[in-house]
Amino acid sequence: MKKLLLFVLISLFIITSVYAAETRVLSGNRIELSLYSQSPEPVQPGNYVELRVKVENTGVDILKDFKIELITEYPFSLDITEPSLKEYGNVPSGVNSDQAIIAKWKKVRVNENAVEGSSRINVRYKHGTDEWVYQTLYIDVRTNDAILNIKDITTIPKQVSPGQPFELNIEVENNADTFFRMVKFKLDTSDFLTLGSSDEKYIKVLEGQETENITFNLISQGDADAALYDIPLKITYEDNEGTAYSKNTSFGLIMLESPQLIKNIEETEIISSGDKGTVSISLSNIGVDELKFMKATLQDTEDYRVISTREVYLGNIDSDDFESADFDVIVKSKKDSVPLSLLLDYKDSLNNPHQENVTLNLPLYSSSEAKMLGLKSAGNPIGGYIGFVFLIFLIIFWLSMLFDLLQKKMVRYRKIVWIIVLVITTIFGALAYYFMIKKRHNA
Repeated sequence: MKKLLLFVLISLFIITSVYAAETRVLSGNRIELSLYSQSPEPVQPGNYVELRVKVENTGVDILKDFKIELITEYPFSLDITEPSLKEYGNVPSGVNSDQAIIAKWKKVRVNENAVEGSSRINVRYKHGTDEWVYQTLYIDVRTNDAILNIKDITTIPKQVSPGQPFELNIEVENNADTFFRMVKFKLDTSDFLTLGSSDEKYIKVLEGQETENITFNLISQGDADAALYDIPLKITYEDNEGTAYSKNTSFGLIMLESPQLIKNIEETEIISSGDKGTVSISLSNIGVDELKFMKATLQDTEDYRVISTREVYLGNIDSDDFESADFDVIVKSKKDSVPLSLLLDYKDSLNNPHQENVTLNLPLYSSSEAKMLGLKSAGNPIGGYIGFVFLIFLIIFWLSMLFDLLQKKMVRYRKIVWIIVLVITTIFGALAYYFMIKKRHNA
């Protein structure tokens, strides 16, 4: 009997407790608060986001003097024109979401240094004389389209020449806060050949704010003759949520060989010291690139003097071609060779200016060396012999006239005058003495 009485009392207590709890819910209020929307979604650091918070009273009582406030802290802040506190007066009861209140804050700024991901923001609400109730919401923040930046592109060596192997280094940077994966670089190498690897490179994972280098070993095609190349590059990758991205870009590559000129004295009319004549200087372009606006200037020195124009414009010199510049020169030096000082001004295929000071040695020879080397005519040996005999005859004739004058008797002053004439005028005086004095006396 006692056990039965105890069971009845416990049952009555449980039933009474459940009824009291149900009565409190039905006669009280129940507030449900959630993030209704954010615009834009996701929001980018440095931009504004509009927040909408849904407030539902699912209880049976009216919420009197209802207030809700947005509490901002880093990385969020409210615009100065945007109030944080919203007041809605009495909120009716009901379970239909269409009757909910939408609290809106239009100017919530996201700090430019905000980290990508879900960032916390707090709200609090109260009604009547109740205490404030706090709740945390989460805002989706994401950096601009998962930016993968090409930070730098360099080559080793710095100046690439046609036919020369080189390294192409591409430095990339992940500007997002989260990682990228399966980063693939596809290089269009139609003008180049890869050495020791393919034209594709991979980076498995590139962490946020991380920098990575990739290297292609390349060589130009054998017939490459252009100076500036536009090289397409395609980059594909995925972000941490599996979203795929593709980026098509291109970069310029300068391929330029240092100018290669052969400078020679092609022809010369100057053989010995004191000669005057034309010197022809040839300039041969043995490089792969055209040389433009070539001008040659021959400068005066103490060894020679230019008696023609000193500047000669040659124009453009194509690869495997040459031009000649002619100068009229008189040589003053008695050295074995004369250094010609030549100044060259021109531009390469990219219009970079170049200037060269060139010294070309012009050899000089004595008359005997020139004749021996065939640079000057040695003359007819018979003519030389006849000339030598004729010279001996003239000397004998002059001496005989002088001896005859010294032996002849005449007035003293006249003899002295004739001696002076013979000595000064040599053969001409001897001829005059022969016809005017000797021949008359003999007749």
